[in-house]
Amino acid sequence: MKNHLESITRHQREGSRMQAHYLSWRSQDEFINECAEFVQGALLKEVMEAVNYAVITDGAPDVSHTKQITFI
Repeated sequence: MKNHLESITRHQREGSRMQAHYLSWRSQDEFINECAEFVQGALLKEVMEAVNYAVITDGAPDVSHTKQITFI
């Protein structure tokens, strides 16, 4: 996202037209990473402010027999 925002700023300064699309895997990966950082930060803040907390895990194999683990 940072690269994209820098590119937008550059195009605005130059007054040039920029064609943007968000279908590339890089754009999607950047967006997912930004969301993950935001969620992780919110969770860490909540855990640090909490008096007590618990971590629950559960695992089960999926159709391809690969174990899937969930953390709550």
